[in-house]
Amino acid sequence: MRDKIIIVPYDDFMATFVPPPADEAEPFERFADLDFTAIKTKPENAMYDPLTQAFNQDWLIPNDVAVATPSKPDPSVKSKQKIDGGLYRRQDAPEPMSETRWSAIELSIECKTLDTQQDPLDETKSDTPEADSQLRKDVLGQIMCYAVLVFDEQWRTHHFTLLILGGKARIFRWDRSGVVATPKFDYIEEPWKLGRFLWRFARMTPAQRGHDTSVTRVLPQSAYHKLMLAHADTPAETDDGTIVGEHARLKFKDSLEGGALWCLKVDDKECGTRYFLVGKPQFKAKGLAGRATRTYIAIDTEGKAGEFVYLKDAWRVAHNRIEQEGNILKKLNDDSNGGPVEFVPTLRCHGDVDDQVTVAQDIWRRKHPNAKPEECPLKTHRHYRLVVNEVGIPMREFRSVRELVGCLALCMRAHGQAYRRKGLIHRDISAGNVLIYPRQTVVNGKTLELREGLLTDWELAKSAHDDDDAPRQPDRTASIWHSAFILQD
Repeated sequence: MRDKIIIVPYDDFMATFVPPPADEAEPFERFADLDFTAIKTKPENAMYDPLTQAFNQDWLIPNDVAVATPSKPDPSVKSKQKIDGGLYRRQDAPEPMSETRWSAIELSIECKTLDTQQDPLDETKSDTPEADSQLRKDVLGQIMCYAVLVFDEQWRTHHFTLLILGGKARIFRWDRSGVVATPKFDYIEEPWKLGRFLWRFARMTPAQRGHDTSVTRVLPQSAYHKLMLAHADTPAETDDGTIVGEHARLKFKDSLEGGALWCLKVDDKECGTRYFLVGKPQFKAKGLAGRATRTYIAIDTEGKAGEFVYLKDAWRVAHNRIEQEGNILKKLNDDSNGGPVEFVPTLRCHGDVDDQVTVAQDIWRRKHPNAKPEECPLKTHRHYRLVVNEVGIPMREFRSVRELVGCLALCMRAHGQAYRRKGLIHRDISAGNVLIYPRQTVVNGKTLELREGLLTDWELAKSAHDDDDAPRQPDRTASIWHSAFILQD
């Protein structure tokens, strides 16, 4: 997160990220009368009860509840991490002093007793506000790890953290570009600052709190739930009785076990709005800032029985020289200049997700009005979904050396065709982007599945005739030479 942290004045933070409700006046006198003095105490475990008691006032947070969870980790999370406390919707809250629920937490709350030695930020520094001492760095790493868990366990555009530092506090807002924080404030001398934040936060919409509203939960015994179970349990059979697509069905079935099920919306400018049903991701990128790619084996609610597709959910870099991957696939799939490119995914639909875009980079630019665009260390990321027809198999699951060599040769052919027919170079070829795809074909009246190569992940593709060799992203230096070795058919 170095160079991705911005401190803004409290009033600016509130006006930008925590707006007041339109239909309710703020009770300024009640904010000023709040008494948080009991929170400032030692040791740390003595802070939890006075904090939750001070927060849990119906007029302050009417539909949420502050819960302390410092001792028991969330059993559903492999890392077994826990946080001191959090705000939860009343219907989703754990019992006091029980386990953290990363899948339900609305506001993360972490308590420290020292207002300087444990403060992760240093406002006296001119270059970056990240503090230098190891203890302070550890606190930043700790609260960032907690934010990552929230993003991992929920569908999120952003998330807020309240950090208590003895008698001081900071508020953080995390997104896929960076983090914006308030200056440290004294909530005992200025209780209205903490009270105002809690009061407004409690009245924000799910989208304002950071929830991705394009996703809905698939409830047990619902029509979509039954559709998912039917697809998972029923092998696809061709007219001649051949079972096909088992690699996709079995992985989809496994994705339904031990986790929530979801319905994802994809808005395509040409196809309209489509809905896809998914379970656990097949792949999930680590970390907070970045593209945060997740991939799923999915069901198209308008698709055929027994049909599975592959869905990519990512925060793409929104740069005027970087095309949407779906537009690149559309070009690879079209009939122009010699016809479609073979052995690449077939686009089903794609589109940006509502107006979900990171804002931390805009806050940085606002603080550095004279900086050149390329000097901003934070990228603009826009939420994006892509769906293709083919569900591939990792190349490491090859059955023989002959099959491995054959599949790689077909991926080389795909890149050669992309270069000659469409003038495109992949620029990001790696082991994870060359797959095996069991393609169905009919030989002598019998359906067979031929395992072929599939060259995927074209999001960083570039025109071979682009004379500008400058990297399109500040920290990437990919060039045509990454793909040069497979330009020959």
